[in-house]
Amino acid sequence: MEKPMTVKKNGHGQEPRIIKGKVKNSVGKGLSNVYINIDGINSTKTDNEGNFIFSKIPKGIHSMTVKHIGFQEIRSQIALEGEILELPDFVMEQTSNHLNEVVVTASRLAESIDEVPSSITYIGGKTLEDQRLINDNLPNILMQKVPSISPSEESQNNFIAKIRGRNFLVLIDGIPQSTPLRNGGRDMKTIDASAIDHIEVINGASAMYGNGAAGGIINYITKKPKIDKSFHSSTSLNNSLSLVKPSETYGYNLAQVFSGSQNKFDYVVQGKIARTGVVRSSDGTIVSPFYGLGETKSYNTLAKIGYQINDNHRIELMGNYYRSVQDSKYVGTKGEFGSKPAIGIPSDTVINGGTPYNKAFHVKYDGNFGRTSANMSLYYEDMNTVFETYNQTYSDHKGARLNFSTPFDLSNNNKVTLIYGVDLLKDHTVQKTLSDELVTPDMNMKSGALYLQSKFNLADYWIVKGGVRYENLDFKVGDLTKAGKVTPGDKSNSNAFV
Repeated sequence: MEKPMTVKKNGHGQEPRIIKGKVKNSVGKGLSNVYINIDGINSTKTDNEGNFIFSKIPKGIHSMTVKHIGFQEIRSQIALEGEILELPDFVMEQTSNHLNEVVVTASRLAESIDEVPSSITYIGGKTLEDQRLINDNLPNILMQKVPSISPSEESQNNFIAKIRGRNFLVLIDGIPQSTPLRNGGRDMKTIDASAIDHIEVINGASAMYGNGAAGGIINYITKKPKIDKSFHSSTSLNNSLSLVKPSETYGYNLAQVFSGSQNKFDYVVQGKIARTGVVRSSDGTIVSPFYGLGETKSYNTLAKIGYQINDNHRIELMGNYYRSVQDSKYVGTKGEFGSKPAIGIPSDTVINGGTPYNKAFHVKYDGNFGRTSANMSLYYEDMNTVFETYNQTYSDHKGARLNFSTPFDLSNNNKVTLIYGVDLLKDHTVQKTLSDELVTPDMNMKSGALYLQSKFNLADYWIVKGGVRYENLDFKVGDLTKAGKVTPGDKSNSNAFV
């Protein structure tokens, strides 16, 4: 949206060529963390009160863009003639249009979708809420809204899911959920949809991520605090049933979210409990529960707390616990394609398939040092998945990510931004039977990677990206004993430059 401007000039400033202003919402409250960009020169974000300031800006006419998640973008032409330019307040209006949303997955730094030269799908706001009312199973939501993802299995698993025929990496706020040492098939279903603010899906490989991201990245961004309120509460309750034996097919979904901000602190607390009933086909036949979504109880708890140290430094702690376990009184029969469907028949067998637990934690720091922005995250994730009648997988990984971004001006309308950093990961995975006997040996992997990605802004019309990544892997396999026979373990090292 173009916004005509009148400006106030002041020739008595102490520091030359300053542009400053404030961004507010429609009720006059200052908006923090708003992205402000002077095309081809520099960018910044507003402080807790909505104020922003640029220094050492060349005199002349410049294009300014104001962007914030959930608000309509503002574009303006400004003229800096004196030493200080005081802009009138920007007033942002809320919108449900996500074309100008800011995403963080593509380059590990905030940038507008229209600035990312990759195929991106953004699922959030009303789109995500509407999908949750129909089906809150995340694989179903993704496969309905992302054309490049293969169709849903309508089950707990996502073994066949690909992005354009290739494997992808699943993240929660940047924490890897995929299990590279042993495909658990549950990485798309490791958090509840009610704990998610939006989903970013990036098609194609990137130097920013390795380890399974050949096809792309799915990043679940968790709920954000209400920055304009000290306390906000949201409750949702959904019910479902079939007209055939409704007491048996009845299900519910209850989710509660509290959030807000006070002084320099902000928080989000989320809780969810849900149950699904027996799944029946249109003629009343019980659908096979094997790996199914029926007769499942699920729980999710999310807690986030952030502290704004000052205008340039912020720290955040996040923890999420997810559990989804099936407890069916039926077992599935074998079906024959085209002639006999797989159905559910009564059984006393007790096998609770699903995800008994997925625990994710991270500590995240964001800071600005002159023209360079930095973010660091330390994370830990622990997951157990159970496959009915077969076995279970235990996987835990911990790691650290350090990312820097530095822009350089090539000319008035051309600039390059270098994004560079380090990834460290330690992964442990083992597969066992339901009675805890080894199916695979203990597998351990240590990974260290260096990466560099460049983003060229050429004039106002072209954005070009390219990057390189070097990764070194240490892999160790433990001994495996089966039927009294010991198979010795081994270890290896490999590296790649791509």
